[in-house]
Amino acid sequence: MIDKDIRKKLEENEEITAQELIKYFNYLPAPIEKGLFKKFRQRRAEKTHVETQQYLLDNFDTIIATSSTIQMSKFLTYLPSLSHREDIFKKLSQNNTRLIELFNSQYGDEVSQALYIALSNSREAHIFFEQGFSEFYANTNRYQFDIRNYLVTKPVSDEIEPLIFKGMLESINSGCIRKEDVQFFLKEYLHHVSTQEHVSWDFTGSSVSGVSDITKQQVQEDFSPEVALYLIQNTDQPIFVRQLLRNFGIDSPEIGTYLDTHLDEIVDEISQHSRYSSSIKTIVQKLMDHEGTKPSEIEYASKGGFGRVFKIGDKVLKYGKKAFTAELPYNSELFLQPYFRSSLDGSDFLEVYEQVDVGGNREEMYQLYKGLRDQGLIWTDIKPNNMGHLRKPNAVNFEGTDSMSFKDFGFQEDKKIPVAQPGNVVLIDLDFVFLEGTEFEVPEDRTAMDNFYEFSARYKREKEAEQAQTQTQVQSKKKTNDLDRD
Repeated sequence: MIDKDIRKKLEENEEITAQELIKYFNYLPAPIEKGLFKKFRQRRAEKTHVETQQYLLDNFDTIIATSSTIQMSKFLTYLPSLSHREDIFKKLSQNNTRLIELFNSQYGDEVSQALYIALSNSREAHIFFEQGFSEFYANTNRYQFDIRNYLVTKPVSDEIEPLIFKGMLESINSGCIRKEDVQFFLKEYLHHVSTQEHVSWDFTGSSVSGVSDITKQQVQEDFSPEVALYLIQNTDQPIFVRQLLRNFGIDSPEIGTYLDTHLDEIVDEISQHSRYSSSIKTIVQKLMDHEGTKPSEIEYASKGGFGRVFKIGDKVLKYGKKAFTAELPYNSELFLQPYFRSSLDGSDFLEVYEQVDVGGNREEMYQLYKGLRDQGLIWTDIKPNNMGHLRKPNAVNFEGTDSMSFKDFGFQEDKKIPVAQPGNVVLIDLDFVFLEGTEFEVPEDRTAMDNFYEFSARYKREKEAEQAQTQTQVQSKKKTNDLDRD
């Protein structure tokens, strides 16, 4: 026996409230007190409940068509705790056009948020992604449906991720991937397909090493040169996307030709659409002219806490937010010497350096830390990718720059320093260098933190040992002098 009020509302296309839906999508009504007649009433209530529940499922298309944004958002919020979740998610996927209408109506953000809660907290939520996902994705925006919510913060159902990857590949092939999703999806997907191997990823940049030919072949099947070109043409980070694809052996002359004729897009990527992009374009053009390179030869190097790094010939350009230590007390031969280091408007910061061989062993890291401490400077972001070995003498190797004052580069004192030679280790990232005795900050990075506290303790022990040895030598010399006087 079906609930009369529910039947009437459905027949007359009236809205059914979330409370009514929730009532019948609970597993069973609460048990009635003991007694023969009450047991009969209990069985009748259970029968009515089950029949109404099935009736609602059979007519779910009508329910969602007549539901308001408020009622649907309330129902979706409770969905993870209700019964028949498999059927409901299937019905929702079959009505994604109506969901999109609700997203675009008044209070639509509440419906999209409620759907996200339901999809994130239900083990059956993958059913929603099994049919029509690419159509649903194509007709929503990142505020209504953001794939980051399902690939970064993992939902309860671990079957969702591969279904999203499949749906996104379909969206790419149909030419409807959102511009802002290209680089994020590509990086997540490439990491996903290579997780079964011992593959080393640099998550702050784009470098990948150790990828097998089998994995490369799999990726190349999903991303043909034509698809790769489409992605580069439809992203706001073309250099980064190209670097990712190259790691898996995907490139083409057509991609190079496109980049050579779209320098403005590359500058937008470097400048992150800064209002100073025209000035940055001038600097990029001068670097290319000096190095004899083309736009297609600009490479994405890495991403740090304050900015992105690009290679232009033998030069490195870094652009981003102003660092903690944009102004340093003085220069050091242990710093990679800048050609340009300046804030453009008090917040954005642009730097140009000579390229070095990035990295070094643990002892080299410590000796660099120690050398800076001996000069009264504290380096806290202690990681191999923040240091490197010189390829050229550590001096200005750029036409017209050898007479610059280092005060123009953020150094308070224009200090004359020795010229370090090729092979010497230098610090290539000055973002976390502080004057000893002033307040300093350690990055929230496990590697940097561990190295900093270990090196600080080692430096302290060594200095205490040196002081003790000096004291012993002084006392020994004093005794000798006393004996000589006797």
